[in-house]
Amino acid sequence: MAEPLDITSAAACLHLGILAMYRGRYADALPLLARTLAEGGAPAARAAFATCAARTRFASDDPLVRATLATAIAEAWGPLDDLCSAALSLVLLEASVAGCVRRAEECWPQRPPRALLYGDDGGLAALAGDRLLHAVLGAVPVKSIRLERFLTGARHALLEAAAADRPAAADDLAALPFYAALAQQCFINEYVFDFTAAEEQQAAQCRVRIEAALDAGAAVPPLLLLAVAACLPLRALRGARRLGAMAQPAALDAVLRQQLTEPHEEEGLRAGMARLTPLGGGVSAAVRDQYEQNPYPRWVRMPLREEALPLAAELRRALPFAHLAPLAGEHAPAVLVAGCGTGGDAIAVARRFSGARVLAVDLSLASLAYAKRKTRELGLTNIEYAQADILELGALPQRFDVVSTIGVLHHLADPFAGWRILVSLLRPGGCMCLGLYSRSARRVVARAREFIAARGYAATPEGIRRFRQDALGAHASAEVRSLIRSHAFYSMSDCRDLAFHVTERQLTLAEIGAFLDATNLRFLGFELDPRVLSRYRARCGDDPACTDLRNWAAFEAEHPDTFTGMYRFWIQR
Repeated sequence: MAEPLDITSAAACLHLGILAMYRGRYADALPLLARTLAEGGAPAARAAFATCAARTRFASDDPLVRATLATAIAEAWGPLDDLCSAALSLVLLEASVAGCVRRAEECWPQRPPRALLYGDDGGLAALAGDRLLHAVLGAVPVKSIRLERFLTGARHALLEAAAADRPAAADDLAALPFYAALAQQCFINEYVFDFTAAEEQQAAQCRVRIEAALDAGAAVPPLLLLAVAACLPLRALRGARRLGAMAQPAALDAVLRQQLTEPHEEEGLRAGMARLTPLGGGVSAAVRDQYEQNPYPRWVRMPLREEALPLAAELRRALPFAHLAPLAGEHAPAVLVAGCGTGGDAIAVARRFSGARVLAVDLSLASLAYAKRKTRELGLTNIEYAQADILELGALPQRFDVVSTIGVLHHLADPFAGWRILVSLLRPGGCMCLGLYSRSARRVVARAREFIAARGYAATPEGIRRFRQDALGAHASAEVRSLIRSHAFYSMSDCRDLAFHVTERQLTLAEIGAFLDATNLRFLGFELDPRVLSRYRARCGDDPACTDLRNWAAFEAEHPDTFTGMYRFWIQR
């Protein structure tokens, strides 16, 4: 007789979990995949777990799933925004934590007293021990108004405790891991949370006490240090570098690395950055100044991705219906990333195409230094960074097999002038990936910019904070209030880029099509969710390659939020 099937083995759990995933039963798949991973499961289990977790809104808790999800966030098994959004639904299943969030929201815009905020049901202790919440707070800006209001209240309570200038209470010392995660979150979102005048005064008083201690060579209490780190970056303190030599609890290690060690490394990288071109004035100078103040976008970890593919294979994966002409640089493509910002796109390209050699340029030295530090952190050696102005790149002697410019050209005074220069750098058969704002999809942002202009908010931290709070109020239109659905609403640099940019040009598919016709460029297709492509193919059966921009314009008119992110597409020379 055959032995009975062992459905508790790691292999069986993996297969059952993947089967449940393919059937759309994500919540059922997660415990199976978590069990597989607990026994040292294969990379396929990590990818499947991340896919299922990102698509789950939790209705029940499972300690193994919770622990595995914390690891998935810490190691970036998948897109962190999606993983963290799902994780928050799990965090809020803890009754005492949910109570803290509810009480903060009920009191808003007032800050509840500490005793009320944390309640008498162990709220602070639960927050102190919630490894999953700590992982979320240290990974991405929290994209939840409810959580933001609670965290703003928690920062207020931390400030009050630190400003009291007395020995820390035992429950506060036990809560250092939560306070450290809160300080990390505030740094990641660039201190975008609301500040009252009283909180600003308390933070200033705490800062004075720390600087006096540093001047005197005295110890800085950890609670005081975290209270200030949750209100302003520690590197702004006079004598901040002395903090690195002071003994602090291990819970503060990540905060000190984030706010002192890494910025110091970026200062050195900035000083040694190469410059490829002259830097223009006018709009170029204004854009450069914005990104020097707010390097964009700030990110902590890049998601893992599968093994890099040859250029043609990767394009066939991304554009399954495209008809590709023979490609230049198939096996070792020379790639230009024009307007690389803080390096996310350059790193993605370097990991995406096997054999790729990447030149990544940007106007902002602050952004480039961040990008170079993160590239070194990841151990990548196939990216070269340099400062350059797109409008001056035409003088470069190099030619490229791939040019990528995502979210950049629409910030030029004339996007098409920059586009022509980049086309001139493509080899025959070369491909270009572009990301451009859609006029239709950016209509909400247009209303927000009108709201900003009418009320006179400045593009400063104070102005952006005030705009965010007022955008949630009754005087804002429904369109402006809907900005809370945008991921860009939840950090300072993102919000500035979203609604306060010094210049922005929104385009239509007709304008894009006219440019392609005039320059003899071939449209290969949009990078889109497969479900969107399926809807398009069902509507436009006469366009099996999905490349007719007139059909796409009609589709966008019917579904105006299709390109809310951007028109992201490929062309070939």
